[in-house]
Amino acid sequence: MALTIENAPGTKAALVKLRAMGGDTERALRHALFDTGRDFMKEIGQQVKGSKGGTKYKALRRRSSAPGESHASQSGKLLKSAGWKVQGFESITVGFGVDKKAPEHAKFVEFGTRNMSSRPTVQNTVAALERNIVVNIEQALLEELQ
Repeated sequence: MALTIENAPGTKAALVKLRAMGGDTERALRHALFDTGRDFMKEIGQQVKGSKGGTKYKALRRRSSAPGESHASQSGKLLKSAGWKVQGFESITVGFGVDKKAPEHAKFVEFGTRNMSSRPTVQNTVAALERNIVVNIEQALLEELQ
């Protein structure tokens, strides 16, 4: 239910070179990760509240999600458990149950069961933010090195 985004194996050499250029690159990277966490929370809300292609059941307030889409929020409990946590300047963990307890059904929604296809909300959100993550890091480092 949680996904950790961390530096690639070859990044340590790049960090050494950045430190040599001056500035507080660790602080800049941490700032970029905090921006990414805030972007994650905005995007996951949009993913969950967006229109869905699944069935509309009479007993449910909203249309259900189709397989592969982000889940359709019915009670709001799963969305309320979404969060993020930055570890140092090297990684961020995003997902359900990161900083609050996730409901029991979180893992079944995200990964599916043998009777239900997955509704990979966290994976879809991170995929939608992939470019933003890179931009956040680039901007933070450029600001620090200027």
